[in-house]
Amino acid sequence: MPSTEGVSPGLAPDAPVEDVYTAATEQLDSADGAEHALILVAHGARRAPEMARAVAGHPGLAMVALTGPVTAVGMTDHVLRHSDLSATEGVDVAHGLKPFLRTYAVVSSATRVERPTPSLGTYLLSLLPWTRFGIDLHEGTFVKPAELPRLVAEAAVRVTSTLDERIASDLLPTGPAAQELSLEAPASSWRARHAVECTLLLGTPDDLVSQILSAPSRDCVNCHVPTRLTRCPFCGVRQTSADRKAHV
Repeated sequence: MPSTEGVSPGLAPDAPVEDVYTAATEQLDSADGAEHALILVAHGARRAPEMARAVAGHPGLAMVALTGPVTAVGMTDHVLRHSDLSATEGVDVAHGLKPFLRTYAVVSSATRVERPTPSLGTYLLSLLPWTRFGIDLHEGTFVKPAELPRLVAEAAVRVTSTLDERIASDLLPTGPAAQELSLEAPASSWRARHAVECTLLLGTPDDLVSQILSAPSRDCVNCHVPTRLTRCPFCGVRQTSADRKAHV
């Protein structure tokens, strides 16, 4: 069910689209509900296109397809759920949070990694048993696994995929983050037999949300909803620089 702030728990991989859509529209129709509701969907989810079509037909609904590694999606979802945001603010935070996320991984093989592209030497090493490869996704580079705990050590919040005990120690530092969360889903996107992935939040959720929302919003030229985007997430109309009222 969408929350009273208008940000929904998101669309589970097998959730019926009609159930999520009905829950959101019922919230909007209730006497004490929000005027707008936001539905979060992991990019590439099986029902995402179907939900996007349904949302496009309702002026009070917006959908944000969360992109990136599984732990980065989990981090964005976590920040939105635990912040007191309206649906319009939730859209802005979901888009504005990306520069403050850093994702690292350790994989047992790099032969099927698409980003970063492994060198010929890395590819050949992957053919040997018991190899480990560290990945800094933000820099787009392979790094020594021994370097990763130092990179991961300091973070206000850390989201880690379901731990693969064989290689988890190569990534995670001994000291915990201020807040550490674990996702049930494994980091299967790396397409390696063993993989563990971690996304850091570079700051506290409250501070980053405040920073993102400090940028002025402008009323949509069509539906007058405040937005910081070039296209209104609720009615889909592209914004122009003229005839818009700014909110600081």
